[in-house]
Amino acid sequence: MNLIDLRPLRAAVAALVVTGACAVPAAAQEPAPRATFTEKGLFAPGDGPLKLLAATDTVPLKLGTRFGFCADISGLVGEEKLAFYEVVRHPLMTTARGIEEVGWNSPRWLVVERGRSRWCVTHTFKEPWELVPGTWRFTLSGQGGDVVVGEFTAVKAGE
Repeated sequence: MNLIDLRPLRAAVAALVVTGACAVPAAAQEPAPRATFTEKGLFAPGDGPLKLLAATDTVPLKLGTRFGFCADISGLVGEEKLAFYEVVRHPLMTTARGIEEVGWNSPRWLVVERGRSRWCVTHTFKEPWELVPGTWRFTLSGQGGDVVVGEFTAVKAGE
């Protein structure tokens, strides 16, 4: 078997990287999507239309509390429907069946028009085992990175 010495090739590639000769021209790079929160905090309970009750990052640990946000997203590449991934992380909690949970992941399809879309996500505390203090983080990922990230701090009611 003949072995090829790759050291000269590595040096040439390193020289290209250092000089920027292999960089993608700025005009060819797509701008990263941008998101702006339009509503973030506590919402009216239930599964009906979203009605913001209080703008806040602090969530009281109380059954029936509904919290989350809506964000307008711009700079999306593509039209019609685009696939994203919703990732929710929360404090370690143990379900009534003894299963430990730290969050969930779900695919999401967003309708896109002229590079824009809107994403809303909420969660309602429905089970006593969910009432654990700590950080809740909602992330929408796609188009090469995290598009929207929203965090809340869940605290004992009255704090």
